[in-house]
Amino acid sequence: MIKNDDFIMDNKRFIFEIMFQGVNMSDQEFEQAKVEIKARAKEVYEAALIIVMDGKPITTNWIEDVGDATKKWEKCTIKLRVQSTSRNYMDWVDIELDDGTVLFSTKYHTGDGFDVVAFRNGAWVERFITYATEGLIADQERQKKAELAEKLKPFSEIDF
Repeated sequence: MIKNDDFIMDNKRFIFEIMFQGVNMSDQEFEQAKVEIKARAKEVYEAALIIVMDGKPITTNWIEDVGDATKKWEKCTIKLRVQSTSRNYMDWVDIELDDGTVLFSTKYHTGDGFDVVAFRNGAWVERFITYATEGLIADQERQKKAELAEKLKPFSEIDF
């Protein structure tokens, strides 16, 4: 049985059951829920890219030289796989618990767009997004400022 916060998408069609106090959703509510879930999934996807790439952009050289990356976060493993040709770009992002449970899986293709394969929503989502946007990026900004201050130290004002 699928719980309210468990959403799965297969072959571009969402398959999920949401019940609120025993009342099934109307078609309109179902479509609205899909839109909201996909928007939230996009936020998780973007946060995953920030974490896996340490805030750096995915470049052509990185794709050719590396093409995939893995990072640990809390009790999860985040995996990114990228393929690119002169006409197409594709990437896959997967987030799995250490026990193998898939929390999140997406595919992006320049022609087909963004597809959610699996999305198990929960409290981890907010922590994940916050870590990527506030924790990781803030740490990088502090590091850049410290490096700049160190470089400028010989040119700082002095009073004797």
